[in-house]
Amino acid sequence: MRRFLFGPDGALRLAVVAVLLVAVVAAVLALASWGSWVAMAGIAVILGGVLVAAIKIG
Repeated sequence: MRRFLFGPDGALRLAVVAVLLVAVVAAVLALASWGSWVAMAGIAVILGGVLVAAIKIG
C-alpha cells in the first residue's frame, strides 16, 4: 500500500494528492449542508491540516 501511495522519493503521488483534495472538498460540502458555516469552516481547517500533515510526513 505504501508503494501505491508514495513515490520513490517518499512524497505522496500526484494522483493521491488529487484524490485527497477532492475527498476533502466533498466532505466539507456534505457536512456544510448539514450544519452551519462556522462548523464548515472548522471542518475545513481540520481536514486541510490533516492533508498538509500527510503531505509533509509522506
